[in-house]
Amino acid sequence: VGFSGYFSYGSAVCGDILQSYPDVPAVAVVRIVLSIALAWSYPLQCHPCRKCLTSLIFDTTPEKLSNKKFYILTYSIALGSFGISMVVKNLSFVLELVGSIGSPIISFILPGLFYYKMTDPKIRLQPHYEIKRKIALGYVIFGSIIIPFTLSMQIVGLAQGGDSDSGCGEKYCS
Repeated sequence: VGFSGYFSYGSAVCGDILQSYPDVPAVAVVRIVLSIALAWSYPLQCHPCRKCLTSLIFDTTPEKLSNKKFYILTYSIALGSFGISMVVKNLSFVLELVGSIGSPIISFILPGLFYYKMTDPKIRLQPHYEIKRKIALGYVIFGSIIIPFTLSMQIVGLAQGGDSDSGCGEKYCS
């Protein structure tokens, strides 16, 4: 979808796709429904965040936390995300950074590491195991090279005054 959308509209699309559409009732309904969907999905994002932070900070599970620590952590997550949402004006730049770091990890580094670290004797007996293992290591190296490259391209673009929405259709984007 993203690939075909980019080649259809090019740089005339804003970082927030809904800003690219005109202010008509049908688009207003989509904006409202999307807002409701995002509001209802926030607890689904907050739960694993709280679980991970509990493990990192307190070295336990959320179920074993005292009520005071549980609520302090939960309110800290909610207030922190609210604070970030009030400060960040262009979410597309944040998403570009997350994508330039997260996508190579998920697509190249982790699968390569998983295969490289497999120790099951059945897999070691497969034909061309060592070649496949070297290819997996190549994936890890490639992903590790991609991250600093894409991250530096984002930072260079920001340093040159580039805005993620600079080329989008001025008619609808503000």
